[in-house]
Parts: sequence; structure tokens; C-alpha cells
Amino acid sequence: MDLRWIYKNEDDVVERTENVIRSDNAHAHTIVKFGKPIAVVGGDLLWKGVAQIWSVSSPEIEKYPVFYTRTSRMFLRLYHDLFGIRRYQCAVRCDFKSGQRWAEALGFTSEGIMRGYGPDGADHFLYARVI
Repeated sequence: MDLRWIYKNEDDVVERTENVIRSDNAHAHTIVKFGKPIAVVGGDLLWKGVAQIWSVSSPEIEKYPVFYTRTSRMFLRLYHDLFGIRRYQCAVRCDFKSGQRWAEALGFTSEGIMRGYGPDGADHFLYARVI
């Protein structure tokens, strides 16, 4: 399936999606509103009890932030129930304020800055939620 139309042809989104499809340790959930995909939320099992989560979204989520956050919470609960996750973590670009608000709305707290972490060398915050 070609997902580029959802995400403005961002190559990293296509790469992330293809990696999930090929991996036994990665899972993803497409968030759909009125029959249209608005985001993908996923997780990679790093080891027993620990998962790196991520989300890639279209501009449509700006219209449905509560729906997006509630559905993301459901994904986290499902992931916990299926895999016994005790720690979730995610990387959020330091200049991506709405991503930081999303992580905090899900109960994550910042553990610090990962300098030069992104594929483009951008700094990211490491957010975590420990259950």
C-alpha cells in the first residue's frame, strides 16, 4: 500500500511503514476518522517490557486532537495488555511543540535531550512513561 499521499510524500514515513511491515517486533495502528486515515501510531519492542512508540500524522489531526489522543491511549493499553510493557519511550523533535504536547497528554515526561539524534541531525527530547 502506498501511504505517501497521506503524509505529503515524506520518505521517512514510507520507510517507517515498510519497516513495520517487515518486522516481527513492530506493530502499528492506523487511526481513521470518517473513513480517512489521519495518523499511524506504532511501537517497536526493544526488549521485554520496553517499547519505543512513534506516530506519524497528517494535518487532519489538528481537527481531531482529542480523538487522536484517546485512540493513541487505546493503542498503549493494548500494547501493555499484549506485551506487558512497563516502559514506553518516544523521541520528539525539540522544535515540534505539538508532538511534545501529545506525548505529555499521554502521560510521558521528558528525560532529556538527545543531541543530533534525528536522521537530519536534529535534537530530540527523550520522553518516557513508566507504568
